[in-house]
Amino acid sequence: LNSEVRKYSTWYVTQHPSDESWRDAVAILLNTGGYQNPEILDLLRLGQRAGVLNDAKLYLEYMDAADYRRLPAEVVSLIDEGYAKGVLDKTDPYVVDTRRQAAERAAKDRADLASLKADADKAGASINTVLAAGDTLLGLGEPANAETYYAKAVDMPGANTPMVLTRLGIAQFDQGKFAEAKATFDKVEGARKAIANLWAIYATQQASGAAM
Repeated sequence: LNSEVRKYSTWYVTQHPSDESWRDAVAILLNTGGYQNPEILDLLRLGQRAGVLNDAKLYLEYMDAADYRRLPAEVVSLIDEGYAKGVLDKTDPYVVDTRRQAAERAAKDRADLASLKADADKAGASINTVLAAGDTLLGLGEPANAETYYAKAVDMPGANTPMVLTRLGIAQFDQGKFAEAKATFDKVEGARKAIANLWAIYATQQASGAAM
């Protein structure tokens, strides 16, 4: 009864927001959505923002979904967070090696960032280049710059519109632009709709908290 359990978990987190309800909502969608890594990444990003990633399995799943070869800076930050929370084992060879390789690649990403942005700014830039700029900037913790490239990518031919909109919303969320983020998440259709819906709920709750 996957659709039913997702419906009730959404109601639960809407009516009774808490660490427990958010942890359940993220876990239920993760376990019933049948998602691939790009969707898992954006769902676990929500879990990380909500502060409800509480075991090594979720951190390792997030690490694999982010992929240190694609989003090395985000993987470094994630592993460091897991270490700080005592969730990840600092002697685990897989985690140690992943962090080392991610840190090396993150340094290269930072060194190459100006060139990547210049390529993405070109009038004839491909969707892959523009999206790579957005993804890299979001992973580096520069959501305002990431938003620019996601906004450009969303209308480009060949764009995976639900994915780009999801990440545009995340970039807006990370800037504290909660109302704009919710409006963006509300546009997401298809298999990602349930993920975007949870993000929209969380953005609304954060907006209410920010206004208090």
